[in-house]
Amino acid sequence: MNTSPLILLFSDFGIGSPYIAEIDVKIFQQNPRLHFIALLSDAPKFNIEASAYLLQAYLKRLNQSAVVMAIVDPGVGSDRKGVVIKCDQLWLIDPDNGILDRVCSLSEDFNVWDILWDTEQVSASFHGRDVFAPVAAKIASGIDPNDFLEKRDSAYQYQYKHKELNQIIYIDDFGNLMTGLNQDLISSQCILNFRDNKIHYARTFSDVSIGQLFWYINSIELVEISVNQGNAAQRLSASIGDVVIKN
Repeated sequence: MNTSPLILLFSDFGIGSPYIAEIDVKIFQQNPRLHFIALLSDAPKFNIEASAYLLQAYLKRLNQSAVVMAIVDPGVGSDRKGVVIKCDQLWLIDPDNGILDRVCSLSEDFNVWDILWDTEQVSASFHGRDVFAPVAAKIASGIDPNDFLEKRDSAYQYQYKHKELNQIIYIDDFGNLMTGLNQDLISSQCILNFRDNKIHYARTFSDVSIGQLFWYINSIELVEISVNQGNAAQRLSASIGDVVIKN
């Protein structure tokens, strides 16, 4: 089985969160040779659908094998299952709540295992540390999932089937508004409409005047609305989940 020592964490825990450090420690305790990186720590809180789009966009350009934990888990402590999916060259370890839908929908071949655990031995509110991190460490260490997981015979059940999400799915510290619109589904001639603002395309920030509102294709190939040397979120009073209209 091909494995990688690289473990990536995608979560809504928050930048500087102690939860990330606890997961890092848990992985280190399992195998100190493994490499752990927090890929994104401020995914949209509790927003599984938006996170599914962000996760796929970030992983699309990852050109190596990795073990990925994607933990946006408002249902923690419920009867929702944990899942491991081998998708192309990625191992995905997550709550089975739809966060993997975009990644899986773009792959033609993947295998699924259910994670089983003793509920009395783990925290009811922190499965990331007590369930997903140990599983990630085992997978990254080269242990065959068939040795400790249950292979799923039924097909993966999708929860989010949209081809694109015409909403704001992430706001960074600069106030840039990342959307779920993919570059393949939009033309540079397109004008975006957001709260009665007509927003035109520009290639990058330096192509427009300071203070000008525009949209562009960002580094992970999603449409992003920005203000050159300004804050688009404040200017447009924007929030995650707001709809963006293509004209």
